[in-house]
Amino acid sequence: MTVSRRFVGTGLALAALSASVGAAGDRIFSRSRSSVTADQEAAALEAQSRSLAQAQSQALQAAAASAARDKADALTQVEAQLPSTTDPRLSIGLERLSQVRPWLRDLTSTIGYVECAIGGVAYRGAAELLDHHGALVMCGHEFVRVAREAAQLHVTFFGGRGRMVRSPFTMLSVDYDRDIAFANLRPGPSASAIARGLRPVRWARPPSQEPTTGDQVVFVGFPEGIARLHASTGTIRRARQVDTINEDGSIASHRCKIESDGVTFSGMSGGGVFRKGDFVGLVNFSSPAGSNPLTYFTPASAIASAYAVLFPERAKLDLPTSLTASPISKALSKDCEFNRRDFLTIAPR
Repeated sequence: MTVSRRFVGTGLALAALSASVGAAGDRIFSRSRSSVTADQEAAALEAQSRSLAQAQSQALQAAAASAARDKADALTQVEAQLPSTTDPRLSIGLERLSQVRPWLRDLTSTIGYVECAIGGVAYRGAAELLDHHGALVMCGHEFVRVAREAAQLHVTFFGGRGRMVRSPFTMLSVDYDRDIAFANLRPGPSASAIARGLRPVRWARPPSQEPTTGDQVVFVGFPEGIARLHASTGTIRRARQVDTINEDGSIASHRCKIESDGVTFSGMSGGGVFRKGDFVGLVNFSSPAGSNPLTYFTPASAIASAYAVLFPERAKLDLPTSLTASPISKALSKDCEFNRRDFLTIAPR
């Protein structure tokens, strides 16, 4: 928002400056026709042109500096929320919200910090633990490069009875169209850590209704790739399709999304959306800097549908019966239907 306003302000200033200089040029031109030579007229106009160019250059430099300050200010605001005086696993933002929503503190055992290392570059996000077998759900766009390059994939939970649990994960099943991916903790000692205090998400159960327009929700994830849970609030607005830009410049359209207001930061992809402690969605995208703060997420009903396709035996035990459908979920019903062929299976190398 600030960046946009400053650029708009600079543009108006440039327009006013150009108009002023143009008017001055007209006056110089009219005087020169009657009282000065053609050479003097040309010199005066050239000097005026140089003055305009210099002013435009200075204004553009000021705009660039303003944008850089805005970006730095935004990062500073994020960092300012991260230090915690009572629990190093939590941001101040989450701690404050947990005073009225105490269930937020338990999410350190539910939301994992995802690290995807490819060629010495680390990509970070979040994932939710869905069951006691180690199933994880996260965003598909976190793994675009995993399909074609060797990658090391790990998830770390900072809860688990007061101790950190870090595990590799395998068996990626990705639906890029709806930006959703599933994985499983690797079998072995690390996977058995589930029994040491990690907590799967709490699915909403009847008589609860699925979230609808006007409901307040809480977004939880790891902003800017920093391994400390952060939380912010938002209000559900509507169902919609989301368009994003791929690395090659092409446009990708993502179905099965709910739009809400509220601020989420880079790195919170794959974070959870919660209402009164119930898992109601997966954070996918946020609006770009300088625009209205909007967050887009996949509803939990869609995640449950996909989970049932990929883990049918587990679903019989772990998934609740269907909730009362909300108008938003009804609008998304066709876009959020899954079958096995929707998923690309990737074996991390």
